[in-house]
Amino acid sequence: MKNADALVLIDADITPSVFLPSKLIDYIGTQNPILGITPQDSPADLLIRKLRNLSHPPREIQPIAESCVQLFFASKRKDNPFRYTSHAIHDYHIDTVARLLRNELESVIDNMISDGRKK
Repeated sequence: MKNADALVLIDADITPSVFLPSKLIDYIGTQNPILGITPQDSPADLLIRKLRNLSHPPREIQPIAESCVQLFFASKRKDNPFRYTSHAIHDYHIDTVARLLRNELESVIDNMISDGRKK
């Protein structure tokens, strides 16, 4: 994956889609451009667009084909506009997620201890 010019995520054509494929998180870790073929406004679509990459609903064949060509030519440029920085994926880094989870767990534990003292 790391050596690919671009990665393609094909998501189920189900709306509303509430799933964020774990494959997408793996793709993000490579920092390679991503083409999403996923329902509009799905979690995958929103994340791919947040990274300033390309995403289209599965039935939009022409825009998907045009994006493939666009990604191909962009991959030949040193300043590929679809490459994103580690700053763009900070929210999904394991350290960030672990810190947020730890904070939430500590908050729950503190509330449980506090509630126990009130009884």
